[in-house]
Amino acid sequence: MFGLSPLRLALYGVALASLLGAVWVVNGWRQDSNKLDAAEAELAQVIADVAERERLRTKQDGISTRKANDYETQLADARKTNAELAGRHQPVRVCRNPPSVPRVATAATEPVTTPSEGLQPEAGPDIAPDIYVLALEADECSVRLSNLQGWITEQLLVH
Repeated sequence: MFGLSPLRLALYGVALASLLGAVWVVNGWRQDSNKLDAAEAELAQVIADVAERERLRTKQDGISTRKANDYETQLADARKTNAELAGRHQPVRVCRNPPSVPRVATAATEPVTTPSEGLQPEAGPDIAPDIYVLALEADECSVRLSNLQGWITEQLLVH
């Protein structure tokens, strides 16, 4: 057949098969290199996303630290102010009314009882210290609330 020996024909077949195998491998590399561009672009996007999240986290940590310091400062100021005021308070007394004498109502709009004639209200205990304690608690509550509102607003802006 065309003057080729079977051995030479087998060698040509092996060489052709090797050449086709090499072309197939090189074609796979070429296709993978096309995927490589897309993978590199995706990797660059992921790196940019991670960097942005890190920047936002660092910014948030700085804001949170500053807010925590502001919060502690505001609480300390409220406590100091209330401590100063508590030392020089004026007495606050709740007066007790004298016992009432019942009388018959003449109209639907008139009260049923009236205070006794000539009796003065009695002075009660001084409640100023209790009021200052409540004022301190209210001031601390106000500081906490304003800081929580600020924190929530920052969380909404970051996300």
